[in-house]
Amino acid sequence: MYHFVRLFSLLLLSLQLFAGSTERRPRVGLVLSGGGAKAVAHLPLLKALDSLQIELDYIAGTSMGSFIGALYAIGYSADRIEKILFQEDWNKIMFDDRIPRTSLAMSEKYTDGRYISTFPLEDGRINLPSGLNPGQSLSARIAHYAWPVNHRNNFDSFPTPFLCIATDIETGEAVVLEKGFLPDAILASMAFPSVLSPVDIHDRLLVDGGLVRNFPVSDLKERGVDIVIGSDVSARLYTKNELNSVVKVLEQISSYSGAISTHEQRQQCDILITPDISGFDAGRFDAMHTLYQNGHEAVQTILPQLRNLGKAQKKHGNPETKFIPLDEYHPIHINEVRAEGLNKVSQHLLDQSLQIEDDSYVSPTELEQAIERAYGSQHFKRVAYKFEPDSAGIDLIIRVKEQTHDQFKFGVHYDSDMRAAVLLNTTFRNKLIEGSTFTLDLRLSETPTLSGSYFVFTGWKPGLGVGLNYTYQNIEVPLYDPQTDVLMALMDYSSHLSTIWLTTIFSNLHSVGIALERSYSGVEPIFAQASLGNFEDDDDFSIDLLNYYFFGGVDSYDRAAFPSTGLKLYTEFKLFTDEFTATNGESHPHFNRAMFTLNHVVKLSSSLSWFYGAHAGVVNRLHFSKKRPYLTTSMIEYNQLPSDALLWIGGVSNTGNNIFPFVGANFMEYSSKDVKVVHSGFQLEPWKDKFVVFRANKAFINEQVIYDSEISASVLTDISLTGYGLTLGMITPIGPMEYTMMGNTDSKELLHHLSIGYYF
Repeated sequence: MYHFVRLFSLLLLSLQLFAGSTERRPRVGLVLSGGGAKAVAHLPLLKALDSLQIELDYIAGTSMGSFIGALYAIGYSADRIEKILFQEDWNKIMFDDRIPRTSLAMSEKYTDGRYISTFPLEDGRINLPSGLNPGQSLSARIAHYAWPVNHRNNFDSFPTPFLCIATDIETGEAVVLEKGFLPDAILASMAFPSVLSPVDIHDRLLVDGGLVRNFPVSDLKERGVDIVIGSDVSARLYTKNELNSVVKVLEQISSYSGAISTHEQRQQCDILITPDISGFDAGRFDAMHTLYQNGHEAVQTILPQLRNLGKAQKKHGNPETKFIPLDEYHPIHINEVRAEGLNKVSQHLLDQSLQIEDDSYVSPTELEQAIERAYGSQHFKRVAYKFEPDSAGIDLIIRVKEQTHDQFKFGVHYDSDMRAAVLLNTTFRNKLIEGSTFTLDLRLSETPTLSGSYFVFTGWKPGLGVGLNYTYQNIEVPLYDPQTDVLMALMDYSSHLSTIWLTTIFSNLHSVGIALERSYSGVEPIFAQASLGNFEDDDDFSIDLLNYYFFGGVDSYDRAAFPSTGLKLYTEFKLFTDEFTATNGESHPHFNRAMFTLNHVVKLSSSLSWFYGAHAGVVNRLHFSKKRPYLTTSMIEYNQLPSDALLWIGGVSNTGNNIFPFVGANFMEYSSKDVKVVHSGFQLEPWKDKFVVFRANKAFINEQVIYDSEISASVLTDISLTGYGLTLGMITPIGPMEYTMMGNTDSKELLHHLSIGYYF
């Protein structure tokens, strides 16, 4: 009976085609359902259409089917679409909307990777976000591939007319999108609730069209299409035993009403395939090759119908040649750059991020990088663009959605040196001044820290910003005997640091600045070896300084932890100008400290990187004169230096500007006023986000601080130390985890270091 029905249907279709051969050519449409990763099963059908040169008059799609259908409507071949689908990292695009680190503003890179999660703050309450991400990455990729038609506002003007379906989340109605900005329409059609944030189009809040009409056959019938070819990978309703993943549960919730609609829509198809998608959910992007093969097998069942259709079309002449987009698109001349959606953020800040001028040419790559820079400022939930043709040419409209909510963030960290810590953060933007960022950080740990910062771009070129910062820190500083490595004393160090700085950010990679700093610190002994004598309660270890310094930095790391490529450089020259009272009650004139750190990572292959670098610093006293030599230096005694002006060496991580990491030594084990460290090593990533790191470093310490029974400093000169270490690490949802085994040439003892989470 089944074969009879198929034969009868084929006969009717053939009669319909040949009956119309003397009249107009029947209008043929293509419908592609949504289905996430399962939509890759549509590709074999497109390949068959290309091979048989079947001409389409209309294409409709929903969700992932709208993306594939739009590319086909623009003129991409099936082979090109296949390459696009398989080369993109869809898990990252759909579920991880973080901006590439190289596109983050320099002012934001310092905190990059500190926090596990971010929540909106409204009226002092922590709320859940409306979606896992706002769709910035997905929007950017859609806009990239839609570049040839992004200036067209009517989808009927595409090489093949196109429409897609979204759902009005307020009314539950299906919304047909066939005009406007194509990337917006596709993003709305794909905005699965709880995964992607809703998209606002013409004052309607739109989400995934699959909720109400996942297989829009009737929409093509209403537009006069005679023959509809459909590929449906809609999810069937799962049994209770099959509901074993979050994605399947979400699919089930969204499929109740859609299942009825899909059944009705299938009845209106003239040629239909339903690839086998059993056992696969919408998030199975790892199974795309299997899904593609299932689609290929499904196409074989309708090849006779497709061949007949192709033959019938040829009776009306050869198919029309469609426009095929190039891999490299030509730049577009921009008459004027305008912004939509700015409210509290200044136009100057946006212009500085974009760096696109009126009356200029812009390529897709340049525009995408500009959009990423604007998004990387962290002042916007989403940054997109559209082209608006006018009599003078094409205007570029930058459309932004500002961060309307304040944010609460948190992070966790543990390491063998600083122990467990929790970081709580609140971030407020555009308070008092447009384009400003105000943050409060509270670190809860054995070394508590409270920090507040206010930063604002002035709008002056090139990217001039002003910042204020206050930090209170309490930390335990160990003092080791350099000859025996025995802990001699443990000091409780607390500091209050207030800073105002002026910085110029040339790009997202470089910055320089000057700062004025007021520093007050105090040291109290927690315990000390008997050989160090007794400490009196009235011993004065407090220091009050007023400092000026110049700083500059470069940061092109591709990720905050285990970078595989990039350069990170920081240099600082600080002038300590106030007198202070040392332990012996003497006062001393000003002195200065110069520091330089360099870390360069070179990618040798997809899984292997080589890194090298250097850290150097010196503390001395400058002398200026009106006669040659105009500048001279002189040495300064250790008893004339506060501990926080020294250079500290030891530990795996770089936790402070004047604390140089050194694998093979305990945290802050060595201190001096003249230090040079060189390091190098290799990083292997045998599996994604899994790392093996071997490193070696050598330190040259011209003068090392040791202490006598009065806690007065004396020195041991010409110390050199070689250290080495092996690290096993991985990146997890709560940050990097790493275990390091290390040692040095002066000791047979192996040291161990464990770290979980990002450093802060």
